Amino acid sequence: MMKHLKTLTSLVALVSSATLVHGQFTVALYEMGTADATFQQLVSAGALTSAGQFTTFNVSNSPASPNDYASAPVLTAGANLSTNNSAAWAFDNDRFFSFSLTVTSPDALDFTNISFDAARVANSSRRFAVRVIDPNNIAQPIVTDVDPGSGAVRPNFANFSYDLSGISSLQNVAIGQTITFQIAIYDSNATRTIDFDNITVTAIPEPTTYAAIFGLLVLGFALVRRTRNR
Repeated sequence: MMKHLKTLTSLVALVSSATLVHGQFTVALYEMGTADATFQQLVSAGALTSAGQFTTFNVSNSPASPNDYASAPVLTAGANLSTNNSAAWAFDNDRFFSFSLTVTSPDALDFTNISFDAARVANSSRRFAVRVIDPNNIAQPIVTDVDPGSGAVRPNFANFSYDLSGISSLQNVAIGQTITFQIAIYDSNATRTIDFDNITVTAIPEPTTYAAIFGLLVLGFALVRRTRNR
């Protein structure tokens, strides 16, 4: 009996460990002013890259103070002559920046969320849109026509978070496959920019081990029950 209980205890510990390893992870974090970070060695993250048609694309300290961002670097991005106020136009005409994530995990990944802090550089409105190029090289829209709003004018940032679980082509992304996030900024005034920081992507490894672990757990309970019934 004690032998079977010990086995069951080991199985429960294994399930707890697997939940920790195979839960939702931050797989990439772009915190401005620090080295680009990836976590859990699940993806390889490329650098933030401008598509080439920005008036402004640089990482520098926010000039306003006192606030958390007064001395902390942020990414300031602004479109060049974005006289057409549409996300489609901005993406088609390279008014965006991007980063790519290549899966390195042996388990496929289900991408779950992208989030970031953003703020207007001044009071006037300006907008951003986010899309992702999936492993099939198809652009999948995530959000369009978002103005950070009057409550998010630097030095005050707001957090924006978007669910990715409903995009089927971002689920079960296999090792070696790449997805690319693109963030466009557009407005009728070319001098309007948006500050970004803490761009974060999360994912869940495909639960290929869950079935096996669950099976072992069921087997353990069965052994204990069988022993008790003897």
